Amino acid sequence: MRTLYEYINDAFHKSIKLIFPEIDNEKYLLRFFISQNNFSDFCTPVARQLVSLTDLSDSQTIAQKIIETIEPDRAYLSPKIISSNGFINLCISPDYLIMKLSDNCYTSVMSLKNPSIDFCDSDLIIDKLNRILLYADSLGKYNYDQSDADCTLLSGKEELTLLKLLALADFPELNTGKVFFIRKLLTASEEMYKKIPLICKDDTLSMMRLQLIRAVMNKIEAYLR
Repeated sequence: MRTLYEYINDAFHKSIKLIFPEIDNEKYLLRFFISQNNFSDFCTPVARQLVSLTDLSDSQTIAQKIIETIEPDRAYLSPKIISSNGFINLCISPDYLIMKLSDNCYTSVMSLKNPSIDFCDSDLIIDKLNRILLYADSLGKYNYDQSDADCTLLSGKEELTLLKLLALADFPELNTGKVFFIRKLLTASEEMYKKIPLICKDDTLSMMRLQLIRAVMNKIEAYLR
């Protein structure tokens, strides 16, 4: 299965080529950013770039034309795509979020000793999260079951931040270098750890929260390989 980054790049390039066949894709830069609004996950200003390459002077019109030619694959995107001030706003599908959680399995205790990522007591954060995961494993009741996975349970601000980071991990423009991304993951993980209980009375919710931390830890470990 392709990554979200691969899928969305292909979808946008095909859409723009269909609308503006005279424009070579090397003439514009397709970039994505984490949304700063509360109705989408990431966005692109590509319609604003295309104004200078077309006869259309309104980026909002261009954005709407692009949206009309894209049929979102629910494996990657939620069906509702919104244009606002020339920006195209997109939401990641629940199926893709679940897939990212299921992608990796945390299997070992980690230790981050690289001084290049020494910030905010990174080893202490990792140690706290490791101890919680090891304790959960010892209970034997929080093994991740994809058939019971429900990302809608992860609705808190801190949980959604981590889910978005994992889903957008393959976007190079969002994650400039390994150290930068590890810092974002660790900071977001610490915020989650401080504000909500990873293990609570709801076993399914606990399973989802623990799997989210497992996926984050696995992503950090993968970046350090």
